[in-house]
Amino acid sequence: MISNNTMDIIAYYLSEYDMTAFTYLGYKSQASGFREIASVFGRKDGYLRRLRDEYDVVTSNHRNGQRNRPPRQRIMDTKEYLSSYSFDELSSIVKSIITNATSATLTPSSIEDVSKISEIDLERIINAKDMNSRIEYKTSSMKAVRIYDHSIIYGLKALYKGRCQLCGYFPLDEFITDITEAHHIEYYSETQNNDASNILILCPNHHSIIHKLNPTFDRKQMRYLFPNGIILGLKLNYHINEVNNNDRS
Repeated sequence: MISNNTMDIIAYYLSEYDMTAFTYLGYKSQASGFREIASVFGRKDGYLRRLRDEYDVVTSNHRNGQRNRPPRQRIMDTKEYLSSYSFDELSSIVKSIITNATSATLTPSSIEDVSKISEIDLERIINAKDMNSRIEYKTSSMKAVRIYDHSIIYGLKALYKGRCQLCGYFPLDEFITDITEAHHIEYYSETQNNDASNILILCPNHHSIIHKLNPTFDRKQMRYLFPNGIILGLKLNYHINEVNNNDRS
Protein backbone atom coordinates (compact mmCIF):
# COMPACT_ATOMS: atom_id res chain seq x y z
CA MET A 1 0.00 0.00 0.00
CA ILE A 2 1.46 3.34 -0.98
CA SER A 3 1.97 5.80 1.88
CA ASN A 4 0.69 9.36 2.02
CA ASN A 5 4.32 10.50 2.00
CA THR A 6 4.84 8.91 -1.39
CA MET A 7 1.63 10.45 -2.71
CA ASP A 8 2.99 13.81 -1.55
CA ILE A 9 5.98 13.38 -3.87
CA ILE A 10 3.67 12.75 -6.82
CA ALA A 11 1.34 15.63 -5.90
CA TYR A 12 4.22 18.09 -5.53
CA TYR A 13 5.60 17.03 -8.90
CA LEU A 14 2.22 17.46 -10.63
CA SER A 15 1.76 20.86 -9.01
CA GLU A 16 5.22 22.23 -9.74
CA TYR A 17 5.42 21.06 -13.38
CA ASP A 18 1.72 20.95 -14.28
CA MET A 19 0.97 19.64 -17.79
CA THR A 20 4.66 19.12 -18.52
CA ALA A 21 4.64 16.47 -15.80
CA PHE A 22 1.51 14.74 -17.10
CA THR A 23 2.94 14.72 -20.63
CA TYR A 24 6.25 13.26 -19.46
CA LEU A 25 4.37 10.46 -17.69
CA GLY A 26 2.48 9.70 -20.90
CA TYR A 27 -0.95 11.19 -20.16
CA LYS A 28 -2.81 13.23 -22.75
CA SER A 29 -4.76 15.22 -20.18
CA GLN A 30 -4.76 16.04 -16.50
CA ALA A 31 -8.08 14.25 -16.06
CA SER A 32 -6.76 10.97 -17.46
CA GLY A 33 -3.54 11.38 -15.49
CA PHE A 34 -5.28 11.89 -12.16
CA ARG A 35 -7.63 9.00 -12.87
CA GLU A 36 -4.98 6.50 -13.96
CA ILE A 37 -2.36 7.38 -11.35
CA ALA A 38 -4.88 7.28 -8.52
CA SER A 39 -6.27 3.94 -9.69
CA VAL A 40 -2.81 2.37 -9.61
CA PHE A 41 -2.65 3.12 -5.89
CA GLY A 42 -6.25 2.31 -5.06
CA ARG A 43 -7.21 5.96 -4.56
CA LYS A 44 -9.93 8.11 -6.09
CA ASP A 45 -8.70 10.70 -8.58
CA GLY A 46 -10.29 13.39 -6.43
CA TYR A 47 -7.84 12.60 -3.61
CA LEU A 48 -4.78 13.16 -5.76
CA ARG A 49 -6.30 16.27 -7.36
CA ARG A 50 -7.04 17.81 -3.94
CA LEU A 51 -3.56 17.00 -2.70
CA ARG A 52 -2.08 18.60 -5.84
CA ASP A 53 -4.20 21.67 -5.12
CA GLU A 54 -2.69 21.92 -1.64
CA TYR A 55 0.77 22.05 -3.15
CA ASP A 56 -0.36 24.83 -5.48
CA VAL A 57 -0.01 27.15 -2.49
CA VAL A 58 3.76 26.58 -2.25
CA THR A 59 4.84 25.80 -5.84
CA SER A 60 5.37 28.07 -8.83
CA ASN A 61 2.27 27.06 -10.82
CA HIS A 62 -0.43 29.47 -12.04
CA ARG A 63 -3.48 27.92 -10.37
CA ASN A 64 -5.21 29.36 -7.33
CA GLY A 65 -5.34 25.95 -5.69
CA GLN A 66 -6.15 26.36 -2.02
CA ARG A 67 -4.54 29.75 -1.53
CA ASN A 68 -7.33 30.83 0.80
CA ARG A 69 -5.90 28.58 3.52
CA PRO A 70 -2.36 28.31 4.94
CA PRO A 71 -0.40 25.19 3.92
CA ARG A 72 0.02 22.39 6.41
CA GLN A 73 3.49 21.80 7.86
CA ARG A 74 3.68 18.52 5.97
CA ILE A 75 3.20 20.38 2.68
CA MET A 76 5.86 22.94 3.54
CA ASP A 77 8.37 20.28 4.65
CA THR A 78 7.93 18.25 1.48
CA LYS A 79 8.23 21.33 -0.73
CA GLU A 80 11.40 22.46 1.05
CA TYR A 81 13.03 19.08 0.51
CA LEU A 82 11.93 18.45 -3.07
CA SER A 83 12.54 21.96 -4.39
CA SER A 84 16.25 21.18 -4.76
CA TYR A 85 15.53 18.53 -7.39
CA SER A 86 15.57 19.26 -11.10
CA PHE A 87 12.69 18.30 -13.36
CA ASP A 88 14.65 15.34 -14.73
CA GLU A 89 15.58 14.09 -11.25
CA LEU A 90 12.07 14.35 -9.87
CA SER A 91 10.56 12.89 -13.05
CA SER A 92 12.75 9.81 -12.65
CA ILE A 93 11.72 9.39 -9.01
CA VAL A 94 7.99 9.76 -9.71
CA LYS A 95 8.12 7.46 -12.71
CA SER A 96 9.88 4.77 -10.65
CA ILE A 97 7.16 4.98 -7.98
CA ILE A 98 4.38 4.57 -10.53
CA THR A 99 6.22 1.89 -12.52
CA ASN A 100 6.87 -0.16 -9.40
CA ALA A 101 3.21 -0.03 -8.41
CA THR A 102 2.19 -1.45 -11.79
CA SER A 103 5.00 -3.99 -12.25
CA ALA A 104 3.60 -6.87 -10.21
CA THR A 105 2.40 -8.73 -13.28
CA LEU A 106 2.30 -12.47 -13.77
CA THR A 107 4.25 -14.03 -16.61
CA PRO A 108 4.63 -17.72 -17.57
CA SER A 109 8.15 -18.85 -16.76
CA SER A 110 10.33 -21.50 -15.17
CA ILE A 111 12.73 -20.21 -12.54
CA GLU A 112 14.28 -21.07 -9.19
CA ASP A 113 12.24 -20.26 -6.10
CA VAL A 114 13.74 -17.26 -4.24
CA SER A 115 12.96 -18.97 -0.92
CA LYS A 116 16.11 -21.01 -1.54
CA ILE A 117 18.23 -17.84 -1.36
CA SER A 118 19.08 -16.17 1.96
CA GLU A 119 17.82 -12.63 2.49
CA ILE A 120 21.31 -11.11 2.68
CA ASP A 121 22.38 -12.88 -0.51
CA LEU A 122 19.17 -11.86 -2.24
CA GLU A 123 19.67 -8.22 -1.27
CA ARG A 124 23.25 -8.36 -2.55
CA ILE A 125 21.81 -9.47 -5.89
CA ILE A 126 19.14 -6.77 -5.76
CA ASN A 127 21.61 -4.00 -4.97
CA ALA A 128 24.06 -5.16 -7.63
CA LYS A 129 21.51 -5.12 -10.45
CA ASP A 130 21.27 -2.33 -12.96
CA MET A 131 18.11 -0.28 -13.35
CA ASN A 132 16.83 -2.23 -16.35
CA SER A 133 17.24 -5.71 -14.88
CA ARG A 134 14.67 -7.69 -12.94
CA ILE A 135 14.16 -10.70 -10.70
CA GLU A 136 11.41 -13.21 -11.35
CA TYR A 137 10.03 -15.42 -8.60
CA LYS A 138 7.42 -18.13 -8.46
CA THR A 139 3.91 -17.65 -7.25
CA SER A 140 2.17 -20.25 -5.14
CA SER A 141 0.65 -21.74 -8.28
CA MET A 142 4.18 -22.54 -9.54
CA LYS A 143 2.85 -21.80 -13.02
CA ALA A 144 3.73 -18.15 -13.14
CA VAL A 145 6.21 -15.71 -11.72
CA ARG A 146 5.98 -12.21 -10.33
CA ILE A 147 8.27 -9.56 -11.76
CA TYR A 148 10.55 -7.61 -9.43
CA ASP A 149 11.22 -4.17 -10.84
CA HIS A 150 14.47 -2.51 -9.73
CA SER A 151 13.55 1.03 -10.75
CA ILE A 152 11.96 1.79 -7.37
CA ILE A 153 15.33 1.27 -5.66
CA TYR A 154 17.01 3.75 -7.96
CA GLY A 155 14.14 6.16 -7.49
CA LEU A 156 14.44 6.00 -3.69
CA LYS A 157 18.23 6.26 -3.80
CA ALA A 158 17.81 9.38 -5.94
CA LEU A 159 15.30 10.72 -3.41
CA TYR A 160 17.86 10.52 -0.60
CA LYS A 161 20.84 11.60 -2.71
CA GLY A 162 23.27 9.04 -1.34
CA ARG A 163 22.36 9.54 2.30
CA CYS A 164 21.44 6.82 4.79
CA GLN A 165 17.95 7.08 6.28
CA LEU A 166 19.21 5.89 9.67
CA CYS A 167 22.28 8.06 10.23
CA GLY A 168 21.54 10.79 7.70
CA TYR A 169 25.09 10.74 6.35
CA PHE A 170 26.52 10.35 2.85
CA PRO A 171 29.03 7.51 3.49
CA LEU A 172 32.55 8.16 2.22
CA ASP A 173 31.37 11.44 0.74
CA GLU A 174 34.91 12.36 -0.30
CA PHE A 175 34.58 9.83 -3.13
CA ILE A 176 31.38 11.54 -4.39
CA THR A 177 29.79 8.15 -5.10
CA ASP A 178 26.47 6.82 -3.84
CA ILE A 179 27.15 3.50 -2.08
CA THR A 180 23.85 3.29 -0.19
CA GLU A 181 21.86 0.08 -0.41
CA ALA A 182 18.20 -0.89 -0.41
CA HIS A 183 16.92 -2.83 2.58
CA HIS A 184 13.52 -4.52 2.79
CA ILE A 185 11.99 -4.01 6.25
CA GLU A 186 9.89 -7.15 5.88
CA TYR A 187 12.39 -9.50 4.31
CA TYR A 188 11.79 -9.80 0.61
CA SER A 189 12.73 -13.49 0.57
CA GLU A 190 9.80 -14.14 2.93
CA THR A 191 7.15 -11.69 1.76
CA GLN A 192 8.09 -10.65 -1.82
CA ASN A 193 6.94 -7.19 -0.71
CA ASN A 194 8.68 -4.66 -2.95
CA ASP A 195 6.44 -1.69 -2.15
CA ALA A 196 8.25 1.57 -1.55
CA SER A 197 6.80 1.53 1.97
CA ASN A 198 8.81 -1.64 2.67
CA ILE A 199 12.16 -0.29 1.47
CA LEU A 200 14.76 1.75 3.35
CA ILE A 201 17.88 3.28 1.85
CA LEU A 202 20.82 2.58 4.18
CA CYS A 203 24.58 2.94 4.29
CA PRO A 204 26.47 -0.38 4.08
CA ASN A 205 27.30 -0.34 7.82
CA HIS A 206 23.73 0.04 9.02
CA HIS A 207 22.49 -2.39 6.39
CA SER A 208 24.99 -5.02 7.58
CA ILE A 209 24.29 -4.57 11.30
CA ILE A 210 20.55 -4.94 10.73
CA HIS A 211 21.07 -8.28 8.99
CA LYS A 212 23.57 -9.34 11.63
CA LEU A 213 21.39 -8.57 14.67
CA ASN A 214 17.90 -8.75 13.10
CA PRO A 215 16.30 -5.91 15.13
CA THR A 216 12.57 -5.22 15.23
CA PHE A 217 11.28 -2.28 13.21
CA ASP A 218 8.71 -0.16 15.07
CA ARG A 219 6.51 1.46 12.42
CA LYS A 220 4.66 3.60 14.96
CA GLN A 221 7.82 5.49 15.86
CA MET A 222 9.90 4.74 12.76
CA ARG A 223 12.80 3.13 14.60
CA TYR A 224 14.75 -0.11 14.98
CA LEU A 225 14.85 -1.84 18.37
CA PHE A 226 18.02 -3.94 18.73
CA PRO A 227 18.34 -6.99 21.03
CA ASN A 228 20.97 -5.20 23.18
CA GLY A 229 18.61 -2.31 23.87
CA ILE A 230 20.01 0.15 21.31
CA ILE A 231 17.34 2.16 19.51
CA LEU A 232 17.97 3.74 16.10
CA GLY A 233 15.33 6.03 14.63
CA LEU A 234 15.14 7.25 11.05
CA LYS A 235 16.94 10.55 10.54
CA LEU A 236 15.53 10.93 7.03
CA ASN A 237 12.12 9.84 5.84
CA TYR A 238 10.18 11.24 2.91
CA HIS A 239 8.38 8.15 1.66
CA ILE A 240 7.11 5.98 4.55
CA ASN A 241 4.21 6.81 6.85
CA GLU A 242 3.98 5.84 10.50
CA VAL A 243 1.38 3.18 11.27
CA ASN A 244 -2.03 4.65 12.11
CA ASN A 245 -0.86 8.09 11.03
CA ASN A 246 -2.41 8.62 7.63
CA ASP A 247 -2.16 12.39 7.82
CA ARG A 248 1.04 13.92 9.12
CA SER A 249 -0.52 17.31 9.69
